[in-house]
Amino acid sequence: MDFLKPRFAKLGHSAEDYPWENFTVKIQLTRSICLYFLLSLLLLGYFSCSAPRSLMQSGRVTPHKDYNAGIEASINISGATLDNLFKGVEADARQFFKDSLASDSSLKRSATTALSYSLDPFTLATGIWIRYGIFNRTDFGFRLSGGTLITDLRYQFLGPTKKSPSESRSMWYGSGGIQYSKTEFTLPSYLGEIQKALGYEFVRRDLLLPFIFSRSLGPEEKYGAVVLGASLQYSAVHYGFKPSFLMNVVNGDRIAVKDVPSDKENYFAYGASAGLKIGHKPWYFFPALAVFYQDFGEYQIFNSQTASISGFTLLPSVSLQVNF
Repeated sequence: MDFLKPRFAKLGHSAEDYPWENFTVKIQLTRSICLYFLLSLLLLGYFSCSAPRSLMQSGRVTPHKDYNAGIEASINISGATLDNLFKGVEADARQFFKDSLASDSSLKRSATTALSYSLDPFTLATGIWIRYGIFNRTDFGFRLSGGTLITDLRYQFLGPTKKSPSESRSMWYGSGGIQYSKTEFTLPSYLGEIQKALGYEFVRRDLLLPFIFSRSLGPEEKYGAVVLGASLQYSAVHYGFKPSFLMNVVNGDRIAVKDVPSDKENYFAYGASAGLKIGHKPWYFFPALAVFYQDFGEYQIFNSQTASISGFTLLPSVSLQVNF
């Protein structure tokens, strides 16, 4: 611990005055290292794009005054987006910029693709999070994903929350929570021309209600847990199209494509998930899989046309996490 001597010298002490076997000192040092580690990964989460509904926790909440933190990678495999993504939208965008002309079919195809990708992107995503046990049976968390800050609160209704005689064996845990996020969406670079041509704007607010049950592997999840979950998501979408230069040809005349005023749509999504939290306290590796179904609803697009979007989403994920 020689590297710590200058720090203690500034306080009028020496490192030898502090027994490193002392449990409290070890805990404080571990927490400091973990917090610095998370800060160093901040940019990784900021420049990513992630759907905030992958399974990352067991049914046991973070104990009072303890922390849980981790990093995650997930793939959001959207059936609705895949169905619309490769239907000539890139060629449509090139044609828009070439002569400003847009047929009804190309407008509908491009607008539906933009909406599908915003509602449920097909993407590889990363995220970071930190949780804190604010009360007995209740914890609070922050997550940063794709520049979006996500907050949530969980309450544990099944199983003990701290070491007790009953936790000398494997047990069932259960918790429920509420998660909030807001996304102002920008299409990725390979779809950016479509967004410029259509003057596309999109904002979504999500409320997610996850319910998680888990069976611990060893006392206090010493070796991890087997995890099952179910989720209900409510989303409120605001969107609009304001093309600045696109034209339709009607009876030989060029007519400017009219804006689609800002509109809104609400929808529900239903999900189920399973995962395996494995490791040795306090470090765990957590692979998981979530499946969602959503009927996104009907959206107004150009020339009084509408687009109906629905489909399943697969969300495999892995995370590395630590309790401290």
